[in-house]
Amino acid sequence: MKKFFSRILFLALALMLCMSSVSALACTEWCGSPDIDVENDVLPPSDQLHIEAYRLGDAVIGRTLHVLRSGNVRTAPNQSSRILAEAFPDDKVAILDYHMESVNPLSMWLKIDFYGMEGWINASRGKVVSCRPDSYIAGNDPALEVARSRYVGQTMMVNVRSGNARAGAGQDYPTIEYIHRPDTYRIRDVALDSEGKLWVMIRIGSRECWASASLFDYIGN
Repeated sequence: MKKFFSRILFLALALMLCMSSVSALACTEWCGSPDIDVENDVLPPSDQLHIEAYRLGDAVIGRTLHVLRSGNVRTAPNQSSRILAEAFPDDKVAILDYHMESVNPLSMWLKIDFYGMEGWINASRGKVVSCRPDSYIAGNDPALEVARSRYVGQTMMVNVRSGNARAGAGQDYPTIEYIHRPDTYRIRDVALDSEGKLWVMIRIGSRECWASASLFDYIGN
């Protein structure tokens, strides 16, 4: 009887260990690569990123590119095409397609959904992972969605001696507060004015104000 219960206990422990391993593997597959250490600038070499994307082939489609190095998003998969936007470290964008250069197949380009705007970026700019891409509101201006993902919830420091904080996002709104260097504020929202310039919402006391993003330097969390 004791042997019987010992075997049952052994099998139960073995099953628990097996389930734990599978769970960890699934988490790694979904959450991406645990070897990315962006904060300490420990980045994979560019050649390694190209090779990893090349090995995935068709499997790269539908995954996410975790941007590790700033890079241009272009209209076509080559360096001479027009620049649409710039991707920054820690952007996470969905991969729609890929292109291998005929001269050097290991030099790959990835077609991405860059906050609602389709474009191409060199595979050396980031790592292909299985995390969900950054979310955005479909139909919104891509520039606004990039700014929302990058700034909302972050802390920014005033970079001018004195600046205006207004009742709304634009020069036409009245000034209701003043901001000064080196005050810091947590960004609550972003908006584009009629000229396409970016404004950020901050709180001063009990008032919600808007100020031009050009009056701030990015700090982070």
